[in-house]
Amino acid sequence: MPDVRLLQHVRPEPPGTIAEALGDQGLSYQTTQLFRGDPVPDTLNADALIVMGGPMGIADLEDPPHLSQELVLIE
Repeated sequence: MPDVRLLQHVRPEPPGTIAEALGDQGLSYQTTQLFRGDPVPDTLNADALIVMGGPMGIADLEDPPHLSQELVLIE
């Protein structure tokens, strides 16, 4: 089980320094690449969740469809 789950929304914005910082702390992580069609996990099987940014906003909850699923995971 990863210590941290990352949700990546767009290809050109990878974890980068976030991944480095996690590694420096000895934490493992798993990245869900939503832009590739990876499904949003039904449950958080990790100690922490990092939701990365992208061009979408709160007004975009229906498109892309995974945003509303992310809100359920965050709750």
